[in-house]
Amino acid sequence: MTVAISFAVATPAEAETPAEAPQPTSLTATSTISALTAAKQSGQRVGITEATSETAEFFATPDGRIAGVISASPVRYREGDRWVPIDLTLRRDADGTIEPVAHPDGLRISGARSAAFGELASLGEDAKRVAMGWKGALPEPKLEGNKATYVEVLPGVDLVIEATASGFEQFAVVESAEAAARYVKEISLALTGPGVAQASQDRQGRVRIRDEHGRQVADMPTPLMWDAAAENGRGAPIRQRVALDVTAEQVAGDNDLVTLYLKPDQDWLKGAEYPGNDRSPNRPIHGRW
Repeated sequence: MTVAISFAVATPAEAETPAEAPQPTSLTATSTISALTAAKQSGQRVGITEATSETAEFFATPDGRIAGVISASPVRYREGDRWVPIDLTLRRDADGTIEPVAHPDGLRISGARSAAFGELASLGEDAKRVAMGWKGALPEPKLEGNKATYVEVLPGVDLVIEATASGFEQFAVVESAEAAARYVKEISLALTGPGVAQASQDRQGRVRIRDEHGRQVADMPTPLMWDAAAENGRGAPIRQRVALDVTAEQVAGDNDLVTLYLKPDQDWLKGAEYPGNDRSPNRPIHGRW
C-alpha cells in the first residue's frame, strides 16, 4: 500500500509553459516602457521586472510587442529584492538535514536519526514555522529528484517525503497485506509550531490547521489510499477515503500540539473490492491522505 499525506497551504498543478514562450534573457528593465526601449535598442528580448510574479514573466520584444510566460503553478518566489527560480531537487546539508535547492517556504526534511520521536519535515521560520513529527527512528533517506525515501521505517513499510512548490507530501508505502494489517491500523502525526493551535476537517475531508486566533496557517487535502498496480497503468485506481481524528493539547512552553490520527479502512484493505486480495496478497496498495 502507498499512503500519501499532503501538507501545504496549497498543492498546485504542475507548471505548464506555452509552446512559443520566449527564451529567458539576462536583460531586464523595471518598467514596461523602459523594457520596450531597451529591447528596440539592443535587438533582444528584455524582461519586465515590475510585471514578474510567482507564476508569470513578461518580456518586451524588439518589434515592440509584449510576450509572456504563464505557468499553472508557482515557478519562482521573492527573496529580498530578487526573484528566485524554485528548484525542488533535494540535497544534504552539512548537518545531515535535507532541503530543496530553492524552496519558497524553507522546507527542511530530517536526515537519519536514532531518536524515538522527532521532526520529519518543517516549513517556515520563527512565528510561521510548522513542523510534522514522526514516531520512530529514521534511516538515511535515498534522494531522487524531489523525493526522499526512508526504506523500511517499519518491516514492509517505506516512508517517502516529496517536496512540492507549496510544501510537501508524505507517503507511507506498505508493500504487503501482512504489513498493512500489522502497522497501518492507525497512523499518528504530530504538528507543532508557534502558529499551530487547532485543526478541523471539512465535509470533503480536507484538514485546516489554524493558530490560536483562528487564522489558517496550513492545510492538507483529503486523506486517500489507492491501488498501486492500477496507478501504474493497469486500470483506474480505486480510491478510498481515510478516516481522521484530530486532537489538540497544550505542551511545554507556548507551543500547542495537534495530533492527526489516520485510520485506514481495514475492511476495505482486506475486502474483495480491493483488487489485489483475490489474486496477489502482496500487491502494494497506493493511497493519499
